[in-house]
Parts: sequence; C-alpha cells; structure tokens
Amino acid sequence: MSRFIDAGAGREVDLGPCDCPGTPHERDTATIRSQLSGSEIAVLQATPTGDELAASEAVTPLILSWNLLGPNGEATDPTATLLRLLTAPTLTAISEAISEVVTESTTLPNPSSAPSRASSRGSASRTPKTSQTPGT
Repeated sequence: MSRFIDAGAGREVDLGPCDCPGTPHERDTATIRSQLSGSEIAVLQATPTGDELAASEAVTPLILSWNLLGPNGEATDPTATLLRLLTAPTLTAISEAISEVVTESTTLPNPSSAPSRASSRGSASRTPKTSQTPGT
C-alpha cells in the first residue's frame, strides 16, 4: 500500500446497450479513474454548482477512455466538449461512478482492531462473551 495514487488504475462503468451508430459493440462503457488524489477531489468539490463548463473540465481527466462513437460514427476520446453533449442517463452513470470513487478515496480504512462505523461498540471485542444460565 502506498500513500500515492495510481493514476492509471481504472474502473469500468457500464453505460447500457450500445447506442453507437451501427451498433459496433454489445455494451457502451467508460473507464474512469479508480483512485483520486486529494487535490483532484478538492478541484471537484470546488467546482461551482451549475457551471457545466467548469464541471466538464474537472471531470474529463477522470475518464480514462470510453468506447463511444461520435455522431459521425468515428471513435472519440473523452473531451470536455463531448462530455457536455452526452445524454442525461449516460452522464448520470459516469457522474455517479466518479462520486463513488470520491467517497472511497476520502474514507480512511479502520485499524484492524477498531469497530466499523456501522457496528455496535461491543462487536469489536476479540473474544465473544458467553453467559451461563444458572443451574447449568
């Protein structure tokens, strides 16, 4: 484990059945970065709500690739301009996946003996406690 991210590590996002002209593949997919640095997260969080240009500029570097074909049927690389032209469901799928990566990137793992946030305080005990019924 390192304290530095792997900027080439990716996660595939399923965008649904192929909608490309000529349907050249079965499913449309995008590969997004699976690890983000603190400065990248800060840029995303500082992006003004409703500013499509700033949002697309901040998100585009987080998309490593996609198999989407442009309106002319040619292969395209992810760009801020094309990101702004995506349909709402496609953009939502990519945005939600990036949001998951942000959450994962900002959550520190618990030390091995610490209880998880969701567990009760007693569940971190190493030895289960048993009680005996009187008379047994």
